[in-house]
Amino acid sequence: MTTLVAYESSWKYLQVAWGASSGFEDPEFDDSLWATGATPFGSSYDCNYVYTTAWASGTDMLLRRTITIPANTASLDFVFGIDDIVSTYLDGVLINATDSTGGPCATRTDHTFSIASPTAGTFVLAVRARDTAWQGFFEMEVTTLRGSTQIIKQAGKGYVSAPEGGATPKGDALNFTYNESWAKNIWAEVLS
Repeated sequence: MTTLVAYESSWKYLQVAWGASSGFEDPEFDDSLWATGATPFGSSYDCNYVYTTAWASGTDMLLRRTITIPANTASLDFVFGIDDIVSTYLDGVLINATDSTGGPCATRTDHTFSIASPTAGTFVLAVRARDTAWQGFFEMEVTTLRGSTQIIKQAGKGYVSAPEGGATPKGDALNFTYNESWAKNIWAEVLS
């Protein structure tokens, strides 16, 4: 697993009235005058959110950053928290919309979605987060899972994890970076 966007990472951002700045998700949109701030973005009333960058109640928070998806990525995985509404775009294409209006206080791991076998390259990740009332919260992590992981029996080495379909020469702990817990359990079983 590779982390492309970590929790508490920096984004370009702009607070606007609801629905303002249409087209901000377009890869060619000029965000050069936007501020830079770290997530989580938020404001608090009764949820006692801990946030890094303040977000005024009753506004949209527009966020942008680039991500580079490596070749042979099996899935692009998003984990996020939102209070209240969020739309997520990749190179101008809407890839997810989530409405948590009226729900419980948000946490950073409330929602997930994935894109299977995404195209490799560098893309603009854009988010419109909307606070509909008196407090807002947004935080996101984006990770990738690369290729397929197989457990194979290698002569003289036992069972090893084989990322991208091939075993590493050592057959040791370096093999377990792609599917660590499953591979370690099999490795422990082989050694016992």
